[in-house]
Amino acid sequence: MATDSLSLFPTPDTGPASRNSDPATSHQAALDAQGRTPSQRLRLLSAYFWAGPIGLTDEEAAEHTGIINNRRACWWRRCSELRAQGLIENNGNTRLGDAGSERVVCAITGKGYEEFNAASEKYSFS
Repeated sequence: MATDSLSLFPTPDTGPASRNSDPATSHQAALDAQGRTPSQRLRLLSAYFWAGPIGLTDEEAAEHTGIINNRRACWWRRCSELRAQGLIENNGNTRLGDAGSERVVCAITGKGYEEFNAASEKYSFS
């Protein structure tokens, strides 16, 4: 069962940017995005929740949530974080993306369902 320290809101050990070796501008940009990152993760997880086992590509999840229209949102990174946390996983399928290339399809995991349900009790999605 999920706790108050939801895995949707982790703080990386390496600081705000992915790697300590990233330039100072990357670390500053990550700090600037910290307020948006958790809500984007949760919105994306909600898309995977509603898709169920059929799953979505990262691009489809971003489209369903409208995040794809925000040029400041790194939706592909947020989906990668959801995979790294075990909240979504590759379901073995692919679908064509907008660029005409095959994209991996991911589906929410049991842990993802738990985290989403815990978050939905805590936050409003309206």
